[in-house]
Amino acid sequence: MKSIFKAACLAFVIILSSPLSSYSHNDDIKFKRISLEKGLSPSGVTCILQDSRGFMWFGTGDGLNKYDGYRFTLYKHDPDNPNSLGSNDVLAIYEDRSGTLWIGTRGGLNKLVPSTKEGSPLAFIHFKTNPNDTNSLSNNYATSICEDRSGGLWIGTRDGLNKLVPSDRGGSSPIFSHWINEPGNPNSLSNNYVTSICEDRSGGLWIGTRDGLNKLVLSTKEGSPLAFIHFETNPNDTNSLSHNFVTSICADQSGGFWIGTDGGGLNRFFPNSKDGSS
Repeated sequence: MKSIFKAACLAFVIILSSPLSSYSHNDDIKFKRISLEKGLSPSGVTCILQDSRGFMWFGTGDGLNKYDGYRFTLYKHDPDNPNSLGSNDVLAIYEDRSGTLWIGTRGGLNKLVPSTKEGSPLAFIHFKTNPNDTNSLSNNYATSICEDRSGGLWIGTRDGLNKLVPSDRGGSSPIFSHWINEPGNPNSLSNNYVTSICEDRSGGLWIGTRDGLNKLVLSTKEGSPLAFIHFETNPNDTNSLSHNFVTSICADQSGGFWIGTDGGGLNRFFPNSKDGSS
């Protein structure tokens, strides 16, 4: 059943990937509505992911939903169960190369641990900020997640950018590295509120914030701090970013980037067109 569902989803993606010019205004494009009667939690859908097994995952403001093509399974926070979802307000869902699901919520970062026994409930490992631990997550409001080609897991929060190295993903005392905006330092992150993270085909990391787009520049010297190149709107340049409030970033197959903004519409950008220097 799962393979059939996955094949059906793939066919749907192929159809959507066809050139828009192949559709006429007379085509009858129909949308199937998946209502609350199917079991979807009663709140707005904030993020969507199809995992490597073909299941669909939907984050909402009232829990995490798993869809097998027929019905939903809902995962919610249970204050009496320390292994439940950390918060019902789901902001991001991401699957890493190992097939592990990571869920960003208003209550921290969650790692889904599959059950080894049939019928047993799933468990979540929580990563949260700890004011007494400088190596903890910088903020519990986890907005975005991305794994780079070296296996580092990057987490955007509303209080800076975090990185969790592979060796710390399952440890009892994980170490998060942090990057924030530093007033007076033009090479620091442009804004602490990170909205989106995306890796390009060459391994470059792009970070959207509420105050511009950032490209992470890896240091060539051991121990040197990372630097960020800023891309911002310029009222005197019609080819600049249309608005500094970046909401989402997506890389396409041609190597270009699509950048959504809040107030400036949609932008398309080719990272290598200016070599990331302007």
